[in-house]
Amino acid sequence: MTSTRTRRRRFSLAVLLVPFAAACALSACSGAFETALAAETDVCTVQVIVRHAAEPDGALLADLERANALTLEPVGVITRDLRVYKLRAAGTNDDCIAAIYRLRRDDRVRSVDLDARRGIHDQS
Repeated sequence: MTSTRTRRRRFSLAVLLVPFAAACALSACSGAFETALAAETDVCTVQVIVRHAAEPDGALLADLERANALTLEPVGVITRDLRVYKLRAAGTNDDCIAAIYRLRRDDRVRSVDLDARRGIHDQS
């Protein structure tokens, strides 16, 4: 027969692992769904860092999306005028690149850069 202490440890472990397992399962399903959706609808997606000429609001984003035939989903705020977005455009990766160039030419935008992961390089 197991002791009360052993049962409590097992229960505590189960309480901790169940939410973790659920979160892992949901995130994996979410990514698979997004990939499947993109494949079905021919939508390219890229994460970008945008420097706006002024602090952006909902109306500005909606107008940028309409004028440049893209969608900007806010991901994060870096500074007042520097934001991270998930950019989506209809078509292939080339169409995403074209959308970035259109956005760069908009007077309300100062710059658009790919949000690339950076690493530390050896200085040898």
